[in-house]
Amino acid sequence: MRVDVRIDHHARFPYAVIHARSVTDEVNQAVRALSANHNEYIMGYAGDRLKPLNPAEIIRFFTESKGVRAQTAEQVCEVRERLYQLEELLDPGLFIRISNSEIVNLHMIRDLELTFNGTYKINLQHSVSTYTSRRYVNHLRRRLEL
Repeated sequence: MRVDVRIDHHARFPYAVIHARSVTDEVNQAVRALSANHNEYIMGYAGDRLKPLNPAEIIRFFTESKGVRAQTAEQVCEVRERLYQLEELLDPGLFIRISNSEIVNLHMIRDLELTFNGTYKINLQHSVSTYTSRRYVNHLRRRLEL
């Protein structure tokens, strides 16, 4: 397989585009190899410190004060990416968007409570609770097979 690398000073994140006549085993293997390591760490900023965050340890990403935060069991860090960018970067088998302002880690969900208005209260590990928006209720139901 031929590989070309092009430097784009406007690209915020590295990304790959595969040009092929059809989907072959070689193409599938390349996709798996490229996808496997694309989200090893998310960089978090806590004050003047930069901290690599393992996505599996992140409870949720949420917006606050015009910024995006990542919450772990130990702390809340600011992240530079927007939620839509994180949604593209993160493993869809591990994270789910529950509102316009929040993405949660599926493995951190303890339980769900149906609210009186048809949304869900999501109780996460480490005593964190949040709510789905009405817009994302069906998406959550499909993903969790409710």
